[in-house]
Amino acid sequence: MIRTLLSSRLLHVLHRTVGFMFLSCLASDVCSAALWPSGMYGLPMPQSGCPGANGFQWQEGYIYQDLEDEGNVTTVSPNSQLKGRVSGDVERYFCIKDNISATVERNRPRWPAGEYCIYQKGSYCPDGLQSGFILWDDEDGVSGTNKNAHAGVLPKGVFDRDTKIFFCCKTTRNGYKEPIDLPFVSPFYLMAFRPRCQEVLYTIHKMEYIAYDTENDHNFDRKWFPYPYGADFSPPTIHYCYYRECKQTMTALNGTFRSPYYPQNYNNKAWCKWHIEVPWNYAILITFDDVSLESGCCWCDFVNVWETLMNGTTVLIGSVCSMTTPQLNSSGNNVTVIFQSDASWSSKGFRARYQAIKIRGNQNNY
Repeated sequence: MIRTLLSSRLLHVLHRTVGFMFLSCLASDVCSAALWPSGMYGLPMPQSGCPGANGFQWQEGYIYQDLEDEGNVTTVSPNSQLKGRVSGDVERYFCIKDNISATVERNRPRWPAGEYCIYQKGSYCPDGLQSGFILWDDEDGVSGTNKNAHAGVLPKGVFDRDTKIFFCCKTTRNGYKEPIDLPFVSPFYLMAFRPRCQEVLYTIHKMEYIAYDTENDHNFDRKWFPYPYGADFSPPTIHYCYYRECKQTMTALNGTFRSPYYPQNYNNKAWCKWHIEVPWNYAILITFDDVSLESGCCWCDFVNVWETLMNGTTVLIGSVCSMTTPQLNSSGNNVTVIFQSDASWSSKGFRARYQAIKIRGNQNNY
């Protein structure tokens, strides 16, 4: 097979853009030394459990909200990753950081500028965030009581026959566009403050929601700004942003992959990784069927294809930028594709496929 040759321009791209962190990220699943920010706060819990903590332990809790019984329209978005249950009523779980000892807080950053909300824990929000609340008028019940329940460590609030939860929100105008740096090795949630999710470095996200059908009779839902997006809908509809690391491992003999949100525009400061590893006696052919990256700037938005050789050495076998649609061949069975974008431009991105090509016979076992 013919290996794709690197032009001098692509070598120039490599030297300008790769750097130490880029190479270390290729070899490791951890590309960021980000810490969870300082302060007391909470996050919605995903089905995978609380995200990885660094230097502290998340405390966990849950609440059960008994919502309107008659003509209930409580709904949850399809394929939600929130831990809990939505079936007319809502059961949901929390991850709470309540340890602010000097040892835990050492070197932790403040919550960065942006547009997002988290749960408040304690009397005050972390530095730079504003406090607000939502009060859900839960089902009154025939006798004035209902099935509301709670356990564990919870956000600041009131949890009795109704549910009141306090939030801490960052409200930087158009701040959602600038990716913030948070730990990303395991999935996590923020809550949306605007109709768009906050961008987070090295992740892709999807927006989810729960529509809470509160009491029909003499309803006294309340809210105090700032609060998550959708709290002022009827019924109140809280929007949750689910984040996971932008990476995928593929081991089938063929498959497809694409830039984040394709065919919609990819996000600024994107960094995504696809690791392709097929059986030892195959090589890999990658075909880029559609490419629309920032034109005229091959060191701004680009795709690099790396091969890991049998001796463990990693070599760059090709780069893709602008609107080129090449085919790239590996000599072996282990390839990593990295997509990176800068902060200045966004486009449709790319769609690609790979195919394993047999290059050696089956290994004899004599």
